[in-house]
Amino acid sequence: MASDFFDFKEFRVFHKLSAMKVGTDSVLLGCLVNIFASDKHVLDIGTGCGILALIMAQRGEAEIDAIEIDELAFQEASANFSNSIWATRLQAKNISIQLFAQETQIKYDCIVSNPPYFDSARNFNIEDEQRKLARQDANLPFEDLALAVAKLLNEAGSFWLVLPPHEASNFQTIAARQGLFLNFDFSIYPNAESLIRRKVQAYGKIQNALIEEDLVLLNKDKEKTSSYFNLTKDFYLDQQKSR
Repeated sequence: MASDFFDFKEFRVFHKLSAMKVGTDSVLLGCLVNIFASDKHVLDIGTGCGILALIMAQRGEAEIDAIEIDELAFQEASANFSNSIWATRLQAKNISIQLFAQETQIKYDCIVSNPPYFDSARNFNIEDEQRKLARQDANLPFEDLALAVAKLLNEAGSFWLVLPPHEASNFQTIAARQGLFLNFDFSIYPNAESLIRRKVQAYGKIQNALIEEDLVLLNKDKEKTSSYFNLTKDFYLDQQKSR
């Protein structure tokens, strides 16, 4: 039986109420993001239980707003934030990103998201309604996400997200229409023989030379590669295995 919480080195995340549990995608995204000491405001779109916002809090000194449309996930994220040592810098907001983008005047130095990506028009077998909300794009289509990011991002800021490769390609096309340029493109492989499982990408309003890198998670003995271990060593407890 899965645990109701997941322990990291500097914080504990309860994820019983959130549709999407703590997983590798958010940890990889949080660890790959370029966060700078000068960053003052960070936004997490679709925070779920708050794992990504907590990683960002550990890595920097910025004030972090975490948007979550689902009431139960919002409550859980709020509790996780309150129980962390960064409680004064973390704030969960129970609101859609579409409405938040209309109301706020803040411009963010860094925006992160592990967004829903299943096409709601297709017949995916996701029976749990809360999980559908978290994984299908009916409430956050890529067009809305790109539009909100374009409005909320500082001119020199960056937007980071994690998606499967096909969806990442689709988002790149949509983002370009909002003046968001792909600047970083990380291909994530479960092992050296596998196909790409995820893309971690960064967009900005300034077009720079594209940086492309590969990350292989497990070696032939199913142990963490040195690259994966070094990337996540400040977060995973030594005894916990990759999933």
